[in-house]
Amino acid sequence: AAIVSTASFAALRRPRWTAAALALAIPPAALIAPFYIPQTARAGDRDSQTVTLISANLFGDNADFGWFVRYAQEKNPALLLLQEYTAEADVQLSAALDDWPYRYVYVRPNHLGQAIYSKVPLFETQTHWFAFPGFATLTAEIEWSGRRIALINTHPVPPGSAEHSRARNTELEALPTLITDVPTVLA
Repeated sequence: AAIVSTASFAALRRPRWTAAALALAIPPAALIAPFYIPQTARAGDRDSQTVTLISANLFGDNADFGWFVRYAQEKNPALLLLQEYTAEADVQLSAALDDWPYRYVYVRPNHLGQAIYSKVPLFETQTHWFAFPGFATLTAEIEWSGRRIALINTHPVPPGSAEHSRARNTELEALPTLITDVPTVLA
């Protein structure tokens, strides 16, 4: 909004308003800019200090996951943390994503499954249930550049009713109990 305001005020030749809008645009632009600077290390390079990942909700109603296979192969992250991982997703992705041989998967007959795919070995894998049965949270650890990193992959209960809202809140309140002194990624 600040960028659009800056451009609008500049077009209207309002220098004071342009300067004010520009002053509002600079801080968020400075925070976002680093995300657009290309990384020098490759995504799968374990010697890099940076571990890359994709966290994706596969949308349980999908039947074709070719789009995700292409995206994962193009981006080539070290980790894939997947929500709404169905039995069909398991069949298609487990066969197509050979570059991620280490996996911790929780499949349900509905769309409430989860999966962690990794290019490096997974340790300390666990499944946690904080809310309704079936809404699992997966945890694991990896070793990257000589240090352990904890992974938490979850899909909170959608707050579609008062009961679901309470279950979601219970889960969100419980998630911090999974965090230890190991650097942690929450997806």
